[in-house]
Amino acid sequence: VSDDRPATDFIRRRTKAAPTFWEDDSDVLSFLQSPARNDPLKEMNHGNRLADPDVVDEAEPVPNAAYVATDYTNSSWLLFIDIDAKDVALERATEAVTNTATKTEAEIRDAAGIIDAEPAGYDYAFRDIDRALELGFQVHDIMVEQLNMADPVVQYSGQGCHVFGPTADSDHRYDTQSREYIVDILTTKYEIPIDEKCTTDRSRFTRLPFSLHGDVGQVVTPIDSPSFDYRTEAQAPVTDNDLAAEQ
Repeated sequence: VSDDRPATDFIRRRTKAAPTFWEDDSDVLSFLQSPARNDPLKEMNHGNRLADPDVVDEAEPVPNAAYVATDYTNSSWLLFIDIDAKDVALERATEAVTNTATKTEAEIRDAAGIIDAEPAGYDYAFRDIDRALELGFQVHDIMVEQLNMADPVVQYSGQGCHVFGPTADSDHRYDTQSREYIVDILTTKYEIPIDEKCTTDRSRFTRLPFSLHGDVGQVVTPIDSPSFDYRTEAQAPVTDNDLAAEQ
């Protein structure tokens, strides 16, 4: 990093807007696989480059995750609905546990048996991921039937569900008021536990489709049904390095 900029573990690089660093997806993939070697700013006289390999733990650090900005395109802003399994679990636990006013969220989940349920140790159970996917497709239908949106995309996020509205339709440049209206419909009328900030804030980050959610070892995957079997279909592929480590 430059002398006047603190070290960070979050790297931003533009892909869609000027200046364009990469010509195609293979360049992006190369950067994700080896950021230090393939940093597009490395050969430029620019201060916002990766840390010198001598001051990081590895000469070529491998990223833990890859994200895309919801305002990455100049044509419009991406509408992003986040349904997290932990929020679904908390809602379920709150209905099942008494005296919740005196308990923390962690205590409520623990009292409901969520922490011990599979996958053990997480703030949700598999049934909460299943429910998040069901709610995601409910949001999809609301977008199409009531908000007249074209082709929303539903995505398994690794720990829940993401739903994306139009990305290139110039008629859908959602301002803050529009986003707050959509949040009100989803949370008040349909009581869907969404992360409201992800929808109202036009400058959020969401996991890149087909990237790895390192916390759970699952691939972020666009899906076309709530019955998507994430336990088998979203597993991270086994690499030669994984096999060598096991040996």
